[in-house]
Amino acid sequence: MSKSFGTKDLRKCLKKLGFIPKGIRSSHVKYCHKEKKVGSKPFIIVQLGKKTYGKNASSRYISQVKQFGFSKEEIEKDL
Repeated sequence: MSKSFGTKDLRKCLKKLGFIPKGIRSSHVKYCHKEKKVGSKPFIIVQLGKKTYGKNASSRYISQVKQFGFSKEEIEKDL
């Protein structure tokens, strides 16, 4: 079971893993990885302003980051 996290934690984690923010909007920001490109969607969209994401959203974010080649342990260590 993964720990709960919010926007602030997720953004710190993505930065530590080498993602950079691009295309910032009022409620969302697009994160692209500096080096790793995957599939037809080589980015992650992060919803801003959430203190804690729900169980489904948390799992979805972890799955998306795993597609870039990171293990669940690496991701949860940085959250």
